[in-house]
Parts: sequence; C-alpha cells; structure tokens
Amino acid sequence: MTRSAVWQADGRGEEILGTIEEDISKYLLACILTLVLITILPDGIGMNSSLYWFGTMLLGRRFLWYAWQLFHKQNLWPAMPVFGYSIVSLFGIFALLMIDHCS
Repeated sequence: MTRSAVWQADGRGEEILGTIEEDISKYLLACILTLVLITILPDGIGMNSSLYWFGTMLLGRRFLWYAWQLFHKQNLWPAMPVFGYSIVSLFGIFALLMIDHCS
C-alpha cells in the first residue's frame, strides 16, 4: 500500500501534509535568518572591510526574500529556487572573502 493510499484511507492526508510543509517552511526561514546573521559576523568583529559587509547584505537580502516566499506560500514548490540561490550565495560569500583578503 502506497503512502498516498494510506493518507486517502485515513482521510487526514492533506491536513498532515499541510502541517509538515508549514513546519518545514518555518524551519527554513529560521535557518536562513540565522545563516544571514552569521555571515555578517566577520565584519562585526573587524575581520573584514565594508566591501564584504555590503556584498553579504545584498546576498542575504535576496536569500531572505526567497525564504519568505517559501514561508508565505505555505508549500514546497518554491524550494528549488531557494536551494539554487543557496549555492550562488555560498559562492558569492567565498568570492567576497577572497577579494576582501587579497585587497
């Protein structure tokens, strides 16, 4: 018996799935907010210049926008753009760190 057949037989499948998606989107929003705050930390302790701060703020703002879209829509369809942008953001942060330390 497949999972969808069990949910249809139970009659609460949509309710359970909706709760899981809501919990995942809340968790992702909290994790991304924490991640953005952590990426600003090196500038806060004087380790990097304002170039790094400005770049991480731009990357973080867009990342939070994607996370908010995921949270607001209450479904997991926008999850792929969040995943894709997380890779772009990670590359951008490493590039900013390299540029900042080389200059």
